[in-house]
Amino acid sequence: MKRINLTILFLTVCVSFFAYTETSFAKTDLSISDSDITFSKSEIFSGDTVRIYARVFNAGDNDVLGHVVFLNGNKKIADPQIVSLKPNTYDDVFIDWKPTAGTYNIEAKIMEVNPKDDNLGNNETTKTNVFVDKDTDGDNIGDNEDADIDGDGLTNDEEKTAGTNPLIIDSDSDKVNDKIDAFPLDKTEWHDTNNNNIGDNKDPDADGDGLLNLDEIQNYGTNPLNSDSDSDNVPDKQEVDNGTNPNLAENSSTSPDNQLFGDIGSASLMSSLTGLFKGEKAPYFIVGIPLSLMVLLLLFRKKKDKKSRK
Repeated sequence: MKRINLTILFLTVCVSFFAYTETSFAKTDLSISDSDITFSKSEIFSGDTVRIYARVFNAGDNDVLGHVVFLNGNKKIADPQIVSLKPNTYDDVFIDWKPTAGTYNIEAKIMEVNPKDDNLGNNETTKTNVFVDKDTDGDNIGDNEDADIDGDGLTNDEEKTAGTNPLIIDSDSDKVNDKIDAFPLDKTEWHDTNNNNIGDNKDPDADGDGLLNLDEIQNYGTNPLNSDSDSDNVPDKQEVDNGTNPNLAENSSTSPDNQLFGDIGSASLMSSLTGLFKGEKAPYFIVGIPLSLMVLLLLFRKKKDKKSRK
């Protein structure tokens, strides 16, 4: 009987010892690696608000509380985030970050672990060389990859050849896009109507029609930026030389009838009368005019005779 009691006592002591040992040697171990840091965007542009995620694992045997802090160059990006984990589980935390252009090393560090962490070697990690690009023209293509950084329609190589700024849509600040500016490096000029390499503002004959800009404005009322102001396929200078009106499309040289009546006010009476007896309809005028005069003369004499009888 005594031997049985000793055996039971021994077994009780052993069970108690192993239970105590298991409790005493329970492991606390939170861990994180660089692959556990991720971002809400694969391409990050300056001025974007991007979310940084971190995943923490509990590789120990205890329920654990802790905090995760995100840093950039040992400077906190945001306040520490709380994690709470059961054994063999993970917890995700995140913060929002609004970076400028550059290259960053983003660090995530586990702190204030309770119970105390038994393995500090895996409590912090760094995601290196996180590149933040600019997107100057807002086309969702980073400047580092964009063939036309400023989005003006000229490639960066074309701008380099032209001497314009590939980062600015209007290099000379004259409010005209480099792509359509004939003089993208001269803020006083942007158009060359007659393509003679002299800007319209400096060119005395901007449309190249042979009439000076000042004469077109003051004397003829024509458009100094259009060599054919009335769009009748006859240049303004030719119309002026012909004595026709460069502002009236009726003066087209391809329409003789219109030319007869288009400029009677500005051409001489003799020129107009001479024009009546030319062209395809001249026989009508040659016969019609004398006949009309005779009819008018007869009517007039008849009316005069009636008055004399009274």
